[in-house]
Formats: sequence, structure tokens, C-alpha cells
Amino acid sequence: MTRKSTVLLATLALVGSTNAQWTNPISGVFDNANSWVGGVLPALNPTIDTIGDPFTVVVDKLTFLTSALNLGGPGSFPTLLLSGNTFNVPSINFASGVLRLENGAILNVTGAINVNTTGSVSIEADATSSIIGGPISVHSGSTLVMNGAIPLKNKMDVNANANVVLNGTHAAIDCDISGDGTLQLVGNLNLNAAASCDIDVDVDLMGGNILSDATDSISRTLNMKSMNVLSSLPSSIANINVRVMNASIASGSLTISP
Repeated sequence: MTRKSTVLLATLALVGSTNAQWTNPISGVFDNANSWVGGVLPALNPTIDTIGDPFTVVVDKLTFLTSALNLGGPGSFPTLLLSGNTFNVPSINFASGVLRLENGAILNVTGAINVNTTGSVSIEADATSSIIGGPISVHSGSTLVMNGAIPLKNKMDVNANANVVLNGTHAAIDCDISGDGTLQLVGNLNLNAAASCDIDVDVDLMGGNILSDATDSISRTLNMKSMNVLSSLPSSIANINVRVMNASIASGSLTISP
């Protein structure tokens, strides 16, 4: 049976002068120096990539980091859970695991979230939480799955042979998604366009719905590089203008309504 552990991350006390790595995939408190290799609290580039059972690092206080956070790696299955308050970090190097936001959590990234993995990673959030600041960059060969209801506010770069998969209900707010990769809208996804958005990547509709549920009279426009309907599940576009360079239906159906 897989054991899940919890690490409570208190307000960061930036002491010590070296990079730090979490020691074991077990319960612990962030500001307990014994939880880090060398017995020193992290001042530079804290790394959470311990190999073993899945474990969770919970951030529940106002927290500041002054250098990049490294999350995950080969054989490591961490979850970084931000619960309420604000987590400030220059950048995140995301190699495996889950980044989860809940209870109004704000992830403030001044640099970028770099997704660089041979598999897939997940960002999960409720509608009260958000990611602000720099772009999300999904490197070649990587898959980023976005679950829940996180608003799409950040610029997103999806490189060749990379995928971003949207599940849940996401508000598209001034979104700018570009690159040579693929954006997949799957299952019963609803992508609600709250403003005009540029999606300059290939879009695969696999049961997803694109719509504007705005009550005002402002016209919403979604600009796409290409759109492909690929699933037997029905897809739809409603109450929104879509500009697309190329479109195809390989299977399933697409309903378009004013």
C-alpha cells in the first residue's frame, strides 16, 4: 500500500548558505534542520526530489524564497500543496509530481515555471486560487496536465513535442499560449473565455467545450493556430467568436452555436 506523507512548511527562515535537499519522503516540518541533508535550513535552491513513496509538502503561511525551487526528479513523487496565503518564489523547476493550490492560495512567480520532464506533471487548483507573475514554459517531450478551475492568466510557451492538457473548468483571462506544441481540451472540460485570447498552438478537442458565459455585451474572440476534433465525445463552441487557420474533424462531432 502506498503511504502518503505530509510536510508542514512554515514561514521561511532563510538561514544557512548552501543548496538544500529534503532527506526522506516522510512527514516533517520545513524549519526542522534535521529534515534537510547536512542539517541546514535552505538558503539557496531548495530541492524536493526524494526518491520513494509519494509525499506532500504543505505551505500554509506567507512564504518567501530568494532562489529557484526544484520540485521532483526521477523516481520522486512529491506534491507541493499551497493552502491559503501567498507563496513567493523567483522560479520553479518542475520535473515530477503535483503542484496543488487551494483555499485562496496565490503562487507568485517572478521568473518562470519550467516544466522539463520525460513524463507528465500536474497543476491542480480550486477556483479561489491563482498563479500570477511569469510564464509557464513546457519543454519538448513534457506534458503538463492542468486540473480543477485555475484561471489561465500566465503566458504559456508550449514547445515542439510538448503537450498541455486542460481538465475541469478554466477561465481564460488574457491568455497567450504559443509554440509548436499541442493544447488538448479533454473530457467535460469547459474553457470559459473571459477576454480575447491568442492560442497560437495546435488545439485538440477531445470532448472539451469552448464558451463565453459572460453576461455583458462584450464580444469574446479566441484566436487559434489550428483546431482538430479527435474524440468520439461531443465538443462544442458557444457564444464566442473563434478565428482558426486550419480545422479538421477526424472523429466525433463539433456543435457551433451563437
